[in-house]
Amino acid sequence: MAGDTRKTASLKSLEDANKTYALALVYKYSYNKEYLIKAAEFLTAWAKTNKATEDPINETKLEDMITAYDLIRNDIEPADRTLIDVWMNPIPNCTAARLKAIRAQPSTTGIRTG
Repeated sequence: MAGDTRKTASLKSLEDANKTYALALVYKYSYNKEYLIKAAEFLTAWAKTNKATEDPINETKLEDMITAYDLIRNDIEPADRTLIDVWMNPIPNCTAARLKAIRAQPSTTGIRTG
């Protein structure tokens, strides 16, 4: 598919998954809110524009997004959580059981927001 601009754009946008995971991981180690905010921005941008295909092969490319969300879900704004939850629900690797487990985790900031 050399020269396919849609494929090139799709692959380029998937770099966001790696960035989001890295930001979430750095936040969890440093508790620097700048990393949390930027990771949440990536996740909410994807939640607003990406629609799950429910194809496990395609959706595995979002695993870093799912893992990033797992790390920071309890520390982001409630409205962002709701938006991202709705987006992730149909993603095959992000089952309802996994989302329920993520939601049950205590907040790392000591503030329970969800």
